[in-house]
Amino acid sequence: HIIELKESNLQVYPSWEKIFGREAPLYLEIGIGNGEFIVWLAKNHPEANFIGVEVAKEFFRKALNRVVSANLSNVRLICMEGSKALCKLFFSQSLSGLYLNFPDPWAKKKQKKRRLINQAFVWLLADRLILNGFFIMVTDYKEYAEEVVNFFLNCPSFCPLWDSVIKNSLPHYYHTKYARKWLSAGLPLFYIGFKKIKHISIPE
Repeated sequence: HIIELKESNLQVYPSWEKIFGREAPLYLEIGIGNGEFIVWLAKNHPEANFIGVEVAKEFFRKALNRVVSANLSNVRLICMEGSKALCKLFFSQSLSGLYLNFPDPWAKKKQKKRRLINQAFVWLLADRLILNGFFIMVTDYKEYAEEVVNFFLNCPSFCPLWDSVIKNSLPHYYHTKYARKWLSAGLPLFYIGFKKIKHISIPE
């Protein structure tokens, strides 16, 4: 199986059924890091297909090696920016879920505009997700978590997955190396989850 896909070789809205050789629920992880999380997902959900994108080439190579070593046929990886991937690679109502683990918070005031999640991203995701599709994010930066929650609450397509819009723990959610290090230091994590409850139309 060809695990690495080249952005330059992919058409807009490629046929993932042809690429994977089967029709199955499709999930995206943006920012795969060393690939630990997406490998865990793919091993535990062989009935689904997973796409991982990562812009850092060093991390991407580590993730690729990890997926190849695990001999997984239900994973494809692309060295590509996340919002660009969401825009170009997935047509309306094609994704079952999106995972985002520890996105760069761009903590300085002048850097905030570089954050991945903004209102436009949330509305685009509302179009790309199937009904009942979900978004799950974990971060160690509370201010970013609160900002993301507000973006989702301001989009009529979504409702929270849990009673508390921000949770400090999520049972059975895999802890990456970064998460394990953070938790071992006694520091909190912030989990955010939203589900698509109705479809909206956005301009092409």
